[in-house]
Order: sequence, then C-alpha cells, then structure tokens
Amino acid sequence: MRKKLSLLIFVCLIFFLFLNFIFAQPYINSSLGLVENSTWQQNLTAVRFSATALGDLDGDGDLDLALSGCLSAGASDCDNGAISKIYINNGTALTENQTWQNNLTGAGYGSLALGDVDNDGDLDLALSGCLSGTETSCDNIFSKIYLNNGTTFTESSQWQGNLTGVYSGSTKLIDIDNDGDLDLALVGKSSSTRIAKIYLNNGTTFTESSQWQGNLTGVRYGMTAFTDVNGDGYLDMGLLGADLNNNNYIGFYINNRTSLIYNSIWSSDLVPTNLGSLVFGDYNNDGKIDLIETGIGDYLYTFNNTGSTFVINQKSSGEGGNLGGGGEV
Repeated sequence: MRKKLSLLIFVCLIFFLFLNFIFAQPYINSSLGLVENSTWQQNLTAVRFSATALGDLDGDGDLDLALSGCLSAGASDCDNGAISKIYINNGTALTENQTWQNNLTGAGYGSLALGDVDNDGDLDLALSGCLSGTETSCDNIFSKIYLNNGTTFTESSQWQGNLTGVYSGSTKLIDIDNDGDLDLALVGKSSSTRIAKIYLNNGTTFTESSQWQGNLTGVRYGMTAFTDVNGDGYLDMGLLGADLNNNNYIGFYINNRTSLIYNSIWSSDLVPTNLGSLVFGDYNNDGKIDLIETGIGDYLYTFNNTGSTFVINQKSSGEGGNLGGGGEV
C-alpha cells in the first residue's frame, strides 16, 4: 500500500511539473528576443534621419558604436544641425568618446560604414551626408574618409579626394574586384543628380570606376547590399531607391569580374521601392542566399533563392501606400 501511495505521489508530482512547464511557456517565451536596455542606451543622443554601425574601433575585443543623424528636439528636418558621434563599449554601457569623434563632421540624412580601408589592421570610417537643411534642399553635402590611427579618426583628403558628396543614400565598403582590399559603393542624391558609383581602392586612394559602375541606376533614398548569389566567389549587388524620374526602383546586378551587370532574371520578382532596406541571408537554411526587402508603406518581403532567381515567398504589410508606384520623393 505504501509503495502504491509513493508511486501515486511520484506520478502526481511529474504531472504537476509537466503542467507547470506547459502553462509557463507563454511567460518563458515572452522574455525571448531583443529587449530594450536602458543601461546600454542611456548615453546615446537621440537623432533622426540617422545611420549606425557597430565595430571594434579600439581593438579591445568588443563592439563600439558609430552614430550620425539630425538633432531631433523641436525640429522636423535637420534645422537644429547634425552630429556624428562615437560611443566606446566599456563592458556595461556605450560611452560617448570625444577623442574618437572630435574630428568627425556631423552628418544628416547620411550613411556610414566601417572597414579597414588602408589595410593596417584597424577599422576606418566612410561617412556621407549633409550638415543641415531639409530632404529636398540639403546644405554642405559631403562624402568623407576617416582613418583610424588607434586613438581617433582623422579625415584623409587623399582617400576622399575623388568622392562625390551625397545624402539620402547608402555607403558600403566591400571588395568588389576581389583584390584583397576594400572598395567603396556610394549611392544617393548629389548636388545636381542621383548617383550610383563604384570607387576602387588602389592602395592609397579611392578612384571612380566607370567600368564597374557603368550599368548602375542612380537613386535617392537608396540602399545597396552585396552577396555572392551565384557562388562564383565575387560579390553581386542589390540596389533600390527612387530613380531620376522619381519612380521606385529595384535591381539585381551580377558581378562578371570586371563590371556589375543588371540581371533581369534575378530581378524579375523583386518589388520596386524606396526608403527601404535589403538584407541577404540563408533564412530557410537550404544553403542558398535568400533576400529580405523592406520599403515605403511598411512592407516586408521575403524571397527564396531557387539557384537561378529570387521568388517571392511571403509579404507582410502595415498601413499606408504600396510598393509599386512612383510619385514625388
């Protein structure tokens, strides 16, 4: 009798633990994911029309933060000016560092990228944008290169001398020609037009390449992303934004080792948009690089890579507009 009672108690205990586990799942799962952390963010400056990048700037093994944007208090555009700041990771928080940031130009409607431009083993900074103004009339447009000397960023007239100043665009450091150094892809609105340019790294400066950029469509509110979609070891390019006719645009370009060529097959299912983003990654774990696209109207598309093209798999949408039209931007 005592053995049966003990067995019954044991079974009831297991059943209780099982029920506790099942009903606790919603509460357990609710804590998963990215959670806002006031300690890590408490020193950050609030900005709009902004850009960020994470990288180990001081070589201590943790990720620091580069941030640019328009000061937001009481302004609808960039009327209160723009900032560019560096926050160093001290292990428990990101702390603004005057030494690292004191040479940087404030960038509104900007873009930035971190990468080892001069191949000396540390992360340099590419920064584009404008100092003040509005989306339609931005003042003092620039594109700059800052070299990392171990303790601060120093503007390099040599590395940036050939660059076109842009805003409302995208700045990316990538090795487009597979020669072992980082080249620069730059898209956005210049003082007179909309551009999409490739600058090759020759070891001492960036030089504009008409060969690599000749087929690209100039865009504003643009975004670029790079991946080796066809497995040939060279980076291909996705590009979206608003073209010269103010139409939403998206295109995929294959790297043929000497140029970027628009590919109608890879582009056929993609949805034209601007004010969006492109992210490449194997989200279905089938060994092929897929694509996630966001854009104006709070749309998010996922595209499966079939091995020869991108095929739309899923669409999520919020309120407002659609991805298909043009219009003034």
